[in-house]
Amino acid sequence: MLFSFRAIVLFYCCMLTFAGIGFLWNPKFVVESGLVALIGASMEVKPLIVTQDNLSTLALSGLVFLILGMIYTISLLQSNFLFFSGITPIRAIFDFILTGFIYLKKEHIASNSLTFTFAFCDLMWQFWMFAAMSEERAKYLKNQKKAEELAARKAREVEES
Repeated sequence: MLFSFRAIVLFYCCMLTFAGIGFLWNPKFVVESGLVALIGASMEVKPLIVTQDNLSTLALSGLVFLILGMIYTISLLQSNFLFFSGITPIRAIFDFILTGFIYLKKEHIASNSLTFTFAFCDLMWQFWMFAAMSEERAKYLKNQKKAEELAARKAREVEES
């Protein structure tokens, strides 16, 4: 992998926190950003228009993103890889279903460029985290096996002496 699992999760935490602050500070900036417009237009999903009616929903989304960012940051600082190994596949499946639903049901109220962009990018990050986590788990198991073999060899040498 190009980046370690910790680096990927740290960047993901920063992105969630940035999105949360963006939704709270200036939701129009996030909704009308180039990435949201590009992905929404390429998938032919209708754009989200910021009005007074949906500002509270966007602020709530910002709080959810901030809380998710804090949860991931705390789990990363605690090196709680069991949390990540449990939540990453579930989030990836959820994002896959949400992305497919938005793409197939373009007239639904939740089908807009912002929701699709979030679901698509989050699916990408979750897959990347899962791949990096699997690779690090394989490295850990390989190192663990080497350590066990070394300990067994030393034990045999002590017995033979």
